[in-house]
Amino acid sequence: PREQERGELQFVRRFVAVRRPDGALAFPSARSFSDVELGSPEAEVSRTILELAMRGGERPLQVDDASADARFAGQPSVQRLALRAVLVLPLVHAGRAFGVVYLDHPEEGATFDHRRREAAAAFVA
Repeated sequence: PREQERGELQFVRRFVAVRRPDGALAFPSARSFSDVELGSPEAEVSRTILELAMRGGERPLQVDDASADARFAGQPSVQRLALRAVLVLPLVHAGRAFGVVYLDHPEEGATFDHRRREAAAAFVA
């Protein structure tokens, strides 16, 4: 697949998810930089990973290989989407995460090294 590179930021798919007042997640933006079309954003991400990231407050959540990570490997969405590297960065206001930017690279593990995490964090700051 084609990868998106902006400086040090490298990923195949990007989603923005925000928490609505009723508690549900909305996906105002989704983009794939591969030849695979995205379906409904809600079906293209792991809710388990998203929810864990949302509960993490201001800390990013990095998963080097979701298919091998004990926290996520058994999740149907992780298996169905064959998720590998995932980086989820919180969108924070007044100390609370109201949404996230979700980046993934389903074909390669551990693609989000320190430089790429910092570039992604600067992007959402």
